[in-house]
Amino acid sequence: MQTTTIIEQISFSSGSLRLSGILAYPSDREPEKSILLCPPHPHFAGDMENNVIQYLANYFAKDSVTLRFDYRGVGKSRIDLPSGTSVFDYWQQVENNMDYRDALEDVQSAAEELLSSTQCLPCIVIGYSFGAATGFRYGIKAGPVSILIGIAPPIGKVDFDFLNSCTKPCLIISGKDDFLYTSDQLEKFRLSYTNRTTLDIWENSDHFFRGEEEKLAIAIESFIYEKLNEAGKE
Repeated sequence: MQTTTIIEQISFSSGSLRLSGILAYPSDREPEKSILLCPPHPHFAGDMENNVIQYLANYFAKDSVTLRFDYRGVGKSRIDLPSGTSVFDYWQQVENNMDYRDALEDVQSAAEELLSSTQCLPCIVIGYSFGAATGFRYGIKAGPVSILIGIAPPIGKVDFDFLNSCTKPCLIISGKDDFLYTSDQLEKFRLSYTNRTTLDIWENSDHFFRGEEEKLAIAIESFIYEKLNEAGKE
């Protein structure tokens, strides 16, 4: 019997702003996990309707509470900007300066919204592209988060040296043909994390994983259950 899911449009606070999100969860069983999904940069198909984010949110809602959301200024999420500054300009500055403070506030606020009703459940953070950078930066320090997943992290653009202090199980899936890094940058990245991190490079895959969403979901699901089972035996 196939599980049906309930989908709720929600809004929540991030500082003085209201952000938009979508909760999904099973209608006929108690959820086993809570999963936060962090989307890519808004200039690179970065919203909660992204093919990877949307698919994973719906896939895991069969047995989990999932929350996907839009960063400030994206979709229905609000943003306050100085006169003469466009949302495009704002996000371009974030990209140019790698100043993730606002995005991290949005991720933390989304996580707190999710955790407010699922505190007793294991919490997993899944981030795609830019969302891997924000999700990792939040989740590595957040006590309630037990597992981290990064899909196509921008390892050629962002310094991930902070992963060398990660004590949580972490899975990173990237395509060998991803345009965001070179082979030299990949080798440097391999030196930046601990043995708690698993790096899985997929042959013949690029940054976008179009048509491979189900394969991603199955790989992530397998990792999550393996690590949760290990934790339960400790």
